[in-house]
Amino acid sequence: MNPTLEKFGYPATLLVELEHWAILLRREQVTLGSLVLAATVWTAGGIASPTALFIAQNAINFVLINIFLAIFNLIPLPPFDGGHVVQGLLPPRAAASFGKIGRFSLLVLIFLLLVLPMISPNADVVRRIVSPIANGLAGLLFGIAGVGIG
Repeated sequence: MNPTLEKFGYPATLLVELEHWAILLRREQVTLGSLVLAATVWTAGGIASPTALFIAQNAINFVLINIFLAIFNLIPLPPFDGGHVVQGLLPPRAAASFGKIGRFSLLVLIFLLLVLPMISPNADVVRRIVSPIANGLAGLLFGIAGVGIG
């Protein structure tokens, strides 16, 4: 019996057991990451091997990057999704005018990400707005999943 699998509720949570893999389903924590980590550690013989730790850390990084990109994409400027949301909420004439900003989206993006932070560090959109929201959401989601990212 593998001690890592026992931590995930094995054998009561077992769905499929193969030669080197086990797929478990926990009502409290149904995440692909937990399944991948359990399978990786089990493959490594129940030991937190360098390979298992590498895979776990990269899985966490993958989730963090995706959370950041999701929040960043909600910036209310065209061509981001947030810009489309704003455009959909505006009256038709205002939406048409707002949509014209999209022609300058690359310039707006360069200004927001590079120029504005150099002019005024307090106006750094990523550091002051996007990162705190993404970090808070990541902390909440990882907390629910029982994964420490600190």
